[in-house]
Amino acid sequence: MTTLLHTTNTSTLEFDPSVPCIIDTLNSFLMSEEIRSHLEKGLQLALEKKNAYQELGWLGDTRGGEAFMDEDLQWMKDSWLPRAADAGISYIATVLPQGEIAQFAADTIIESIDDLKASTDAHVRYFHDLQSAKEWLVKSLNHQA
Repeated sequence: MTTLLHTTNTSTLEFDPSVPCIIDTLNSFLMSEEIRSHLEKGLQLALEKKNAYQELGWLGDTRGGEAFMDEDLQWMKDSWLPRAADAGISYIATVLPQGEIAQFAADTIIESIDDLKASTDAHVRYFHDLQSAKEWLVKSLNHQA
């Protein structure tokens, strides 16, 4: 059972204590200030959960979003991802969009996240559905994967 933590017209942040993970859902294209604000809010919420959970997962549902701008990806790599790791987020599951048109955005997301994970100890996997992503996070966070 997830709990809605924060919502805007373009995104939501939820928490699933059964995993445990922050679920980051993008519903459309986000401008730079929107994606950064969204990720900062998610990080703040993860820090609030850190006291109750030794490790947290991050589930990024990008099926409704679009590709990120290069400067935002650089910011994620240099600023956000290291702070997320410090907040206890060591496993990141990304649900990719499907369909031919969406595949271009998915390829960009994969390339960008691969660049991001190379700069940290984060474990990142890609999925086509939420259930598979959650199952991997549960196993990983319980160190059974």
